[in-house]
Parts: sequence; structure tokens; C-alpha cells
Amino acid sequence: AIGLTGRVENLSGVGVSNIKVVAQDLASGIEAGDSITDANGNYSIPLASGTYKIMLIGGYLIWDNGCGGYCASNVNTPQYFVYYNAVTNISVESNTTRNITLPLVTLTGKTTDSNGVPVSGVAIRQPNKYTYPIDFSYDSYYYALNEWNPYIVSNEYGDYSITLLAGTDYSLTIMPPTG
Repeated sequence: AIGLTGRVENLSGVGVSNIKVVAQDLASGIEAGDSITDANGNYSIPLASGTYKIMLIGGYLIWDNGCGGYCASNVNTPQYFVYYNAVTNISVESNTTRNITLPLVTLTGKTTDSNGVPVSGVAIRQPNKYTYPIDFSYDSYYYALNEWNPYIVSNEYGDYSITLLAGTDYSLTIMPPTG
């Protein structure tokens, strides 16, 4: 048997663990195999000869028998995401290596009242979002969300940080603390 191997990396070149790498037959769209990245971001998928596209899935909903449950990644990711067509039209005729960059970015900000005083305990949510490339070709798009409890919450200085897949036109929902 032949296979597809490689490493899933963030934009800084760090291997990203606990990401599901799915190979789909390019013609039929049927899943041909998958793998969960290891602690260094490496994956290996046995495949038959053919042409494939690769999808990456990550976040809190990835079950990995290797860690015995739902396992966090070694780098910050959205709570859940799907990076459709992370690689398209990859030909596998012999053992093939393909590294994949996962375009994770961090949005930071500060929550304040109308007088500029920091407000802690503000929940920041990023609802379900499909983000398409600028040319709207639908060849590659992302699905990401950060809206589950526990929410991302501003700290005692009003600071918050949220991880997103690089894209455009995200919207955030701000929920002030009760009381």
C-alpha cells in the first residue's frame, strides 16, 4: 500500500497536534482515509493510487483514541473548525509527502466602558462562519466557530484573545457580564 504523509503546521511553522486530516477522492468526493496529527503535527494516511483533496478538521470535537477522548491541540485553534479543500488536486501514485499550512490567526482586543475603563468578564463569541476566498471560487473555504461555553472572556484588564482561521468578514458577539 502507498500513502500520503506530511505535517500540519501553523503560519509560524509549528506542527499542530490533534487535527483530523481527511483525504477525499477528487472525482467522487468520497472519503478515502483519515488520520489524526500526532504531537508534532505529523499525519499518515494509507491510500490507493489516485487524485485527492485534503480537508482539515480541528477543535474541541475531535475524538482521538490516542489520548482517550476529546483532546486539545498544542496551539490555540478555534473551538471548532473545518478547512475544506486545504489541498486540492494532489496526485498520489507512490508514497507522497505533503505538508499543509493551517492559517491560524489571533485577534486581540480590549473591552471598556464608555469612559475607557476596562471591563472584565465580557464574553466574546464568534458565531458559525463560512469564509470564502476573495475570488469567491469556492475552491477553498473555512468553517469556524468560537461560540460554545466556556466562552472566551475578557480578563481583569479587559483584554481578550480569540483564534480564527485567516479570512475576512468575521463578526463577534459581545455579551457583557451580568450584574
